[in-house]
Amino acid sequence: MLLEITLRLMVGLAKSAEEPELAPLVPLRERLAAGASEVDGVVPLGFPSSNSWIVEEVALWLALGLTESLTMRDVPPSEAALGGEVYRRARAASGWIIGHYFSIDTELAMRWCRTGQPPHAVPRRRPRAADELPIDPALAASPLLVEHEGFALYEDLFDHDVHAEMTREAREAYWGGQEQALMARSGGVGRDSHPPRRLVGAGGGDAQDAAYCSPSLKAFLEGLCGLAVEPTGRRGSVNYYTRPGDFMGLHLDVLECELVVLTVLQDSSPAEDPSGSWDLFPGQVGRPLPSVSTGRRDRRSIKATPDQSLVMFGGLVPHRVRPVAAGQRRIVSALCFRAGQTALETQRPAGPEPT
Repeated sequence: MLLEITLRLMVGLAKSAEEPELAPLVPLRERLAAGASEVDGVVPLGFPSSNSWIVEEVALWLALGLTESLTMRDVPPSEAALGGEVYRRARAASGWIIGHYFSIDTELAMRWCRTGQPPHAVPRRRPRAADELPIDPALAASPLLVEHEGFALYEDLFDHDVHAEMTREAREAYWGGQEQALMARSGGVGRDSHPPRRLVGAGGGDAQDAAYCSPSLKAFLEGLCGLAVEPTGRRGSVNYYTRPGDFMGLHLDVLECELVVLTVLQDSSPAEDPSGSWDLFPGQVGRPLPSVSTGRRDRRSIKATPDQSLVMFGGLVPHRVRPVAAGQRRIVSALCFRAGQTALETQRPAGPEPT
């Protein structure tokens, strides 16, 4: 039943006008056009999501819904592992029933399946060098850094209607945006550095403001990071990479932006095209930017699609944005948060320190 539903969903997508460049659909469209026997008579199913990369997940839920005599209950967090929690413990000691790892963690998850032992998700830290950048101990102990290398990718972090309104606002704000252009890095070697870049930036709108300051987002981030989190301000920003070659060079996020939530609002390029993707270097935490190794072995590349959000310790993990291609329009919402010690200082009431 599961395979049948998956095929029907794929045929429905192939016959629709959606996702014209999605690679798996190309050979399927060719077989449908040729009247191949293996797809002859398959009744297409309309796909109920804007994200065609989760076909198998949708098919599984539909199959479960058609299965008789199933009972339902909420799954406790201890039985549903997410991201690095999937392979944090040895397989024999893992108590989860449902494990959801991200595609960027496939190699680590497969190593865990083969050996039964937890892989080292975070590279072993080298001895601290004299010129190494300071790190807040609270951030260094955060599960987001210890278990997830300092970042995590989420689907539909914001409600569909909220995302649509944020996208509409961002498109309207573009014409009032400010050009950002710098040919070479200047300033310091850490969070005080000004990276080379070319893009357009603008402030967000009412929908982004509401999402930024929502208690639910704050609670989610604090649960993920295991420490106090506070919005840096009352308004986020929007970055536009819309001209050929627009990019952001290697950098760390500015002071008081320990944690950042980057949500793709629009991208006109195929998901498999690396143009405009984020390059992260989690193994280089603490290194001054001029000494960060940016080779392929040190790089984690993420091409998030619309509706996906990257949550990252941007003040710790060196990162950059690859140049976009001709015709590509990539719009990203950016929300900055204080985390750890700086967030606690923000929460303290005004007045003299207690004696």
